[in-house]
This record gives sequence, C-alpha cells and structure tokens, in this order.
Amino acid sequence: DIVVNNKLEFMHKISLANPFSTEYFVWVDAGFGHAKINLPNHYQWDNKDMLELCAEDKIVCLTLFNKMSSTDPVQFFKDHQDYIAGGIFCGNTKAISELYSVYYDLIKAKMEKGIIDDDQYNMAMTSVVKPELFEFICIHGWQNYYKVLTGL
Repeated sequence: DIVVNNKLEFMHKISLANPFSTEYFVWVDAGFGHAKINLPNHYQWDNKDMLELCAEDKIVCLTLFNKMSSTDPVQFFKDHQDYIAGGIFCGNTKAISELYSVYYDLIKAKMEKGIIDDDQYNMAMTSVVKPELFEFICIHGWQNYYKVLTGL
C-alpha cells in the first residue's frame, strides 16, 4: 500500500520538474505488462480520448463499472469492489497538483479512522470529494482493461 499510494507523489514531482516539456503525464503501472500482451516493436500509446480530457484540467481514469457501489467511505471499503482501474491515469500539471493535495489529505483522514486501502480505493474516494476534477471512461470490467489501453 505504501508504494501504490505514492503514485501521486511520483507524478506530482515529475509534473513539476517536467524534464520533457510535455503537456500531459500518464501513469502506467509496472505490472501492466504482466499479462501476455504482444505489442509491436515500435508501439506508441496514443489514446486521444484520454489526452483530450486531460487538456481540460481533468484527471482521467478508467472505471470498471458505470457507478460506485457506495460513496460512503466505510461502506465502499466494506463492499471491496474496485471502481477505478488504478493501473493507468493521466492529467496535466494543474490537475495533478490539485489531485495531489486532496488525495493525501483524504488518506490521512482515512488512516485516522483506521481505514487503509490501495490506490484504487483512495482515488475513488477522492473522486467523491472532488468530482469536478475527474473524468471517467468506463471499460465495463477487467476483461476489457488491456484491450482498451492498447487498442489491440
């Protein structure tokens, strides 16, 4: 949980440094390649739908369902149903900075209540607190995850 909940720390730092002078930043989990995906040698990820939404100062996430099981933090925790597919998300520097502050405030508040979970839980709860910051693309379950991301 310590590593996965620090994705935003990494994203925030690199977006501020911006060594490649880019507009958008995309997080892709290292575990993304654990599935057997055969990408062409010179494959380039180019999801225009996600990048267009990033241009609107949004954090773009993939969801597994059309809506969350509950927006109550404790009930959502007990339901143990992932809503957000945490392996990939994107945004611009402004959106990432805004997400960074809300996300870690939320983690601190949940820890004070004895709740700790992974980044998918925390991102989902952050979207409840700050819905205007998020744009979601529903992929309708894990079985579509890699197809949607790779276009293959």
